[in-house]
Amino acid sequence: MDATEPDHGQFLQRRKYTRMGPIISASTKLVVCFDTSAINLLMADPDVERLTATLLTRYDVYITAINIAEIGKTQLPAKREALRAFEKRLAQLHEPLDVPNEILMTLTAAIGLGEKTANFGLQGERRWLWAALSEPNSVAEAERAALASWSEDLEASNRRATDRFRARVDEIFTTSSESRPKNACQFLRFYLRAPWPLIYWLPSQVFKEVTGRVLPLSRLDRLLEAKPSVWPLYLGGYVVLMYAGAVWQRPHGPPNNAGLLDVWSGVYLPFCDVFVTHDRGSRKKDGTWRRTGQYQALRVLNTLNTRKPRTHVLTWEQFRANLAG
Repeated sequence: MDATEPDHGQFLQRRKYTRMGPIISASTKLVVCFDTSAINLLMADPDVERLTATLLTRYDVYITAINIAEIGKTQLPAKREALRAFEKRLAQLHEPLDVPNEILMTLTAAIGLGEKTANFGLQGERRWLWAALSEPNSVAEAERAALASWSEDLEASNRRATDRFRARVDEIFTTSSESRPKNACQFLRFYLRAPWPLIYWLPSQVFKEVTGRVLPLSRLDRLLEAKPSVWPLYLGGYVVLMYAGAVWQRPHGPPNNAGLLDVWSGVYLPFCDVFVTHDRGSRKKDGTWRRTGQYQALRVLNTLNTRKPRTHVLTWEQFRANLAG
């Protein structure tokens, strides 16, 4: 490495818990992020007050932009306001983590421009999400519709990308039916072994957008290996989605039904000690859970997480049992 170039292998590792705006916490508590499904269950729990008190004693809760956006899926105004107020109570003074693709661009810009710090909290026009979380009755019907539309537009964009990729799948796996990956892990390994132009394309486009410069091929690995490990998790998330939407076939077993926002949440893994979700897919007739849903998707993506120690991905039941003691 050139002596004048910052060591991005250690980039921002020291800022893991000080990345959000002017509020810098000296807390030594563990950090937990929640999928909104788990927040709803905590809020509805008969023992909510004791569990919440224990939670806030043991953990700093990082609410995410996705948590706020999903308030927009709550139709009833009273329940929507209750969810907003509860998320704000959990967040305390910690500003929310930004939207995953914006975190990706923030990290890429910092690396490309040689900056030594970065702010992964809500930036620019997305600051209104912080206001939406913080102010009572701020998520009225207009705001709810805007949040719901944003989420729906992202999912539609992902479906279009999947449709385009599906048209090429049979060309890619032409050697034999056995060459076609049979699960998301196999497809992820296939992608990681793909020719460099396939892996280079998206990072180079983002690098160009945020720096105005072309990403030298010699710097691709450095970008992908930068910490926090946002790039591997972001790319891995799209691989998981592409497998379910374009590569999966019925003999492979039930497909993972995790959506775009479910999988995007993998970008938050390097910022927390624990990630909790209740989205485990559907139950079998015998009462056990199918290996589908956000929980399984994040467990696959967590293999790309270079955080030390690696984030624990837990179900709500597992995390609640720990809180209840």
